[in-house]
Amino acid sequence: MGSPLPVLLSFLAGAAGSAIIYGAGRAIGLMDMPAERSSHTVPTPRGAGAGIVAAVVTAAYFSGDITFALILAGVGLFGFFEDIIGLPVALRLIIYLVLSSLLAVSVLGLPDSAVSVIIFLFWVLFVAGTANIYNFMDGINGMAGLTGIVGFGLISIFAYISGSGLFVLGIVTMLACMGFLPFNFPKGRVFMGDVGSIFLGFLFASFVLKLSNGVEAFLSMSAFLGTFYADAIITILCRAGRGENIFMAHRNHLYQYLSNDLGIPHWKVSLGYASVLALLGILSLFSYTRRIVPQLAVSCLFIILSAVTYRSIKRIPNGGMNASKQL
Repeated sequence: MGSPLPVLLSFLAGAAGSAIIYGAGRAIGLMDMPAERSSHTVPTPRGAGAGIVAAVVTAAYFSGDITFALILAGVGLFGFFEDIIGLPVALRLIIYLVLSSLLAVSVLGLPDSAVSVIIFLFWVLFVAGTANIYNFMDGINGMAGLTGIVGFGLISIFAYISGSGLFVLGIVTMLACMGFLPFNFPKGRVFMGDVGSIFLGFLFASFVLKLSNGVEAFLSMSAFLGTFYADAIITILCRAGRGENIFMAHRNHLYQYLSNDLGIPHWKVSLGYASVLALLGILSLFSYTRRIVPQLAVSCLFIILSAVTYRSIKRIPNGGMNASKQL
């Protein structure tokens, strides 16, 4: 990166975006109103992730990767539209699949064989899927911000070890999330919104795509968002097994059960998820230097423990407490 300015200003950008939305959210129609499936009880400004988007897109531009910067700007822009006016689910899906395809083309080029088509489609679905998973998991105070700090901090370490200049962009993202966090943790004065959560998920998957040079690297970096993947995927499988429409809004994620049904304060649940993620990430980085067998062992162990934990906690009777009373 040619200039250190985006790095130095990234924390301030994350904080400034949050401060602006906090002050002007109501005036510009960016209010998240409590609903049946909400984890909050008072109207709260959303869209504060715009500061994170500004910091990262600026840093990507200064790094010289103009194509990447434009794609990321498109993701942030459509996320902001979603926060303001809302978009139909089908249209959202198409938009993010198109943006994911553009990213895949910019990194991999156009596929020219059956194998390359399969690889291309995998990455398109992985990027779009991760963007949506991050969005699904942004439902309580501190969850998206703390995970962003830990996840992109780990990505930065991986990129540095790999000799990639992307480690600077990872640091920018981490610092921007730090700037946002005081406005959302432990109490949510603003929400990140789709502009932030979808963007961070898309960005995380972009790092994995750009830095993956084999199965070991992919497994290692995927672990840096392991708590989100585990909660979201297990929840989808459980809902599908019960015959539910997995595309309908719900409050069945484990983190939602912990906070909404068992009455555990948001900040404790979010901090717990971030702590588990940090431990998993450290183990994954350690095993990555020892090749595929230890890496697979860490991944399989985490999957098993996640499934057992999910099932065990969901069997705990509803405590009859509303998490919002604990904020």
